[in-house]
Amino acid sequence: AALEAAGMEHYEVSNYALPGRRSRHNFSYWRRAPFLGFGMGASSFLDGRRFSRPRTLSGYKLWVEVLEGEGLEAATSVEADGGGQTDEAAPGSVDALCEDVMLALRTADGLSLNETQARYGAAAVECVRAAAAGAEHVAVDDGDRLRLEAPEGFLVSNDIIS
Repeated sequence: AALEAAGMEHYEVSNYALPGRRSRHNFSYWRRAPFLGFGMGASSFLDGRRFSRPRTLSGYKLWVEVLEGEGLEAATSVEADGGGQTDEAAPGSVDALCEDVMLALRTADGLSLNETQARYGAAAVECVRAAAAGAEHVAVDDGDRLRLEAPEGFLVSNDIIS
């Protein structure tokens, strides 16, 4: 309440900002935009694949050797010390849909049902609507946006999203 009284908006589960000052860095994660992370343990997201670098120096050196010798595709499969490819959701798959829903519901903007239908089809939107129908603190605005009510929905977002 104090942050909102100071003019800040609760724009994401764990973030507030003044209007027009939202984190662009975080926004790229919520929209599944591609990004590269560099250094030991860093995560990346390219072509619908989320992967991380090895967490130890020896594992990272091996990763760099494979990257230099065989390219990024081969390097993402290096699993030394917990690195390598960790998650892949094929475009249009149920896993990708679930990730889109989870990430979008973390934000005050919520999930666009029109975009979801264009990406996954009408059956996916009906499935999302049915799942949301029984949940508290979930609202559908103007027939297109499915969002969590702030702050109540954000406080129980893990239960709603799961």
